Amino acid sequence: MKVQEYLDKHYSKKERKKVSCLRLGNEGFTGNLRLSDFVNLETFEIQMNAGITQNGKSNFINQVDISKNYNLVNISIPNYLGNDNLNIFSRLTKLRNLDIRGVWEQGFYQQKCVFSTSKFYGSLKALENCRQLETLNIQNTLIEEGLEYLPTDNLKKIIVSGKLKEQLKPFDYDVLAWKLVNHPQMVATELPQLIKSLISKVEETNQLYQQEKNNIIPLRQVYQTNQGGQLDLLYETNKTKKFFRLETKLQLLTQQLEKAQASKPNSIENKMPGSWPENGYTIVSEVPKKEIYDKDYSDGHLIYLELIEPKKNHDAWYKNK
Repeated sequence: MKVQEYLDKHYSKKERKKVSCLRLGNEGFTGNLRLSDFVNLETFEIQMNAGITQNGKSNFINQVDISKNYNLVNISIPNYLGNDNLNIFSRLTKLRNLDIRGVWEQGFYQQKCVFSTSKFYGSLKALENCRQLETLNIQNTLIEEGLEYLPTDNLKKIIVSGKLKEQLKPFDYDVLAWKLVNHPQMVATELPQLIKSLISKVEETNQLYQQEKNNIIPLRQVYQTNQGGQLDLLYETNKTKKFFRLETKLQLLTQQLEKAQASKPNSIENKMPGSWPENGYTIVSEVPKKEIYDKDYSDGHLIYLELIEPKKNHDAWYKNK
């Protein structure tokens, strides 16, 4: 059945304005879908698009028009067949959960495993205004760039594959941590602000690392007892994989923090639209500095944060680029 015909039959023009949630089950829907009349729609889901289902019915919806649905908060369109750019979501500033993945599905015919790639493409820059975003699943799509533009204000979970997975895996899939190390200018325009963000992220990561470490130690001891000291299989468990990701993440963040602390805090440029200089910051002027932070870090390592001590009647400390 044509999906638009189904909507026209079951929802009058007046009723559409009252609908806040629309879920399309596995009913063999086909064709294109226009949702412009559902002006108050907050949740939109298509179940098992282009997948194998137990009842033998699967949706093959080619394209979805959500250009007028500015109130959307939750969107789930797995295995999308239309060749659409991520730009179609750029105006959805209320968006919190976006699932446009391609999925692996266990087929019911000869138990074959079927793989489908979602046809969404483009850069994650299209989502830079979606600052309410909490979860994002773009696994098995054609999206491979723009990670530095993805807002992290509320982001709690991201699921990716391919090139993006390779980038985020060493950071335990923490986009903010990745940005702090690879694109610090996207997080902070001033060195003190960067150092503060790095310290916060290092402390957060170290806390998670210690928790995972405490869980791993007894698990390792049990495995040593049962397997004669061989730990190969232990390292393949999800818990240990996460432990080693956190370990790598902590090391990378600590290195970036030490690099930032080694730079002169009184020599930064206030605006850095491009990348930061590889050899530190351009000296503008020497101003007094004061050590104001001294806190214990794991393994007895001390973190020192130096901030500029302001001079009276002197507001030209930073040089605009």
